[in-house]
Amino acid sequence: MRPFLLLVGLYCFVVCCPGQSEDWYTASRLDSLLQVWATMPDDSAKVDRLNNLSWRFKNQNQKEAFRIIRQSFHLASELSYSKGIADASHTLGMLYWYQGNYWQAADYYFKALEIREALDDSLGLARSYNNIGNVYFHQEKYYNALRYYRQSLQLREEIGDSTGLIYSYNNLGDVYQKRKDIEQALQYYETAYGIAERLGNDQGRAFVLQNLGVLSLDQQAYKPAVDYFERSLAQYQRLGHRHGIIENLNYLAKTMVLQKRNLSHCIELSQRAIQLAKDIDAPQLQANAQINLAAAFALRGEYKRAFNLERKSRLLNAEIVAENRERAIVETQIRYDVEKHNAAILQQENELLQKEKQLTRLYVLIMLCILGAGGIIGTLVYNRLRTQARTNGILENKNQQLQRSNEALERFAYVASHDLKEPLRSIGSFTTLLKRRYHGQFDREGQEYIDYIVTGVNRMYHLLEDLLKYSRLIHQGEGQREAVDLNAVVNTVKSSLDQSLRERAVDLAVPPLPVVHSNAAQMQQLFQNLLNNAIKYNDKVKPAVTIDYHQRGQEHLFAVRDNGVGINAEYHQKIFDVFQRLSRSASEGTGVGLAICKKIVEQHEGQIWVESEEGEGSTFYFTLPDLVN
Repeated sequence: MRPFLLLVGLYCFVVCCPGQSEDWYTASRLDSLLQVWATMPDDSAKVDRLNNLSWRFKNQNQKEAFRIIRQSFHLASELSYSKGIADASHTLGMLYWYQGNYWQAADYYFKALEIREALDDSLGLARSYNNIGNVYFHQEKYYNALRYYRQSLQLREEIGDSTGLIYSYNNLGDVYQKRKDIEQALQYYETAYGIAERLGNDQGRAFVLQNLGVLSLDQQAYKPAVDYFERSLAQYQRLGHRHGIIENLNYLAKTMVLQKRNLSHCIELSQRAIQLAKDIDAPQLQANAQINLAAAFALRGEYKRAFNLERKSRLLNAEIVAENRERAIVETQIRYDVEKHNAAILQQENELLQKEKQLTRLYVLIMLCILGAGGIIGTLVYNRLRTQARTNGILENKNQQLQRSNEALERFAYVASHDLKEPLRSIGSFTTLLKRRYHGQFDREGQEYIDYIVTGVNRMYHLLEDLLKYSRLIHQGEGQREAVDLNAVVNTVKSSLDQSLRERAVDLAVPPLPVVHSNAAQMQQLFQNLLNNAIKYNDKVKPAVTIDYHQRGQEHLFAVRDNGVGINAEYHQKIFDVFQRLSRSASEGTGVGLAICKKIVEQHEGQIWVESEEGEGSTFYFTLPDLVN
């Protein structure tokens, strides 16, 4: 009885004293608590308490949190305690996410979701939906992220999870920030902060303040950004929330680098962030801090130190990526095994079909010879139906395996694209530094070589971005469909192209457009690519672009018409293939944009084509089905 009372006292101290400094969370005191825990019987209550303790430690001491949650996961698995397994998976996912190990985190998030759906655990489901939204947000799949965030918000409102609402509204603000809808983003952030204020939730306030700082930073409003980050940092320091402290230190340092001011203070903040990140084993945050430190040294003209730090950051990122590659190798092995298994299934199917044919012939023979043998015939019919059911089950299992393989390939494509973009950023950054630092010391030919490098890096970076978009379209298929107002879509596209439209003084005419049953993100991508091409490939003094729309039977017919350079007839089909461009000029794009347009239209069971002559402009037509009529 005495160990249990001691345990209750220690547990209450952990839960009820959130304001303790981070020094309280030491490994020795944790060991004392775990020793008491060891005296408890191995039951579901012990799993729940281990899960709670790990959750408390995740922001202060991630190594210890990992140690605790793995014990909990192992015990819950031995007990077949589903809720305990789901909660442990949720926390494991959070810890891997903090390390920058997004692949592993996503696996645990989906595992927790699967169990919680079976248990109908509303609170757990709201948390899982939110975390899976974070996965899609990180992959820049904002439409999918929005869908899961809204599911989480709806559940939290239904069950009255006020604390969870802070994070749901904040995450919705993050999506709209990425969509450049700043007014909507601010509205969600202010709602989230208002709830945190009403509840007196310091961690919620700190979280929203940090994201308001990121929003200000994206708008180049440096003074309010610094104010938000400093207020968030102060809150996290009072809470002993090390992960939040490091993130705000990194954002403050990044702001100083962008302003090219207070570089000595920037260096101090970055060095502090690096040490804290090492203490809690957060390599991704450590790499980010090293990049800020390298940039500060470069701006001070200390290029050797900057280069060494940037190199360390790349090596650290390589270690993080290496873990993901190890899992990719495992995934590849799994896919290989699945393919072997599928081949065995196909062989088994053929054998079953042959047996079924033999049974059918035997059935006919028996029908002709022994009409009265009803019992035998009934047995054969039963065997035939059972064989057919087995065949159907095998086919269904095969389809599920292929679907899981496609999802694994999509995750692998994302990681590969991310890996390739990192060294490009480094090459571009240091080449730009060379050009600025040694301006006037290169001859004309040297300056041209540097410009070639920068141009090539930018082109390769945009090519990887477009390839990733095209890959996502292939794996996503049709995606979620809903009513999409194309007037709102085109207005958003016009806002994103506003600078190009004003610089070229483009005359853009847009008629009233319909509401279609589609995917808003894909429609925006379709119109963005077509309008961007119409502006880019236009050599006229007064560029003119017109969008036309007509209802044609059971489909919508759209046309994007320009008075630009036009296209020779021999290229009318080729331009819709990947990497097909009319010119090899570096300014002519990646050759993926029209391929993306074609894929989007075809996924909507429509058609896309071009009518054009050289020097006479182009008209791109495409159709979408009218599913309302």
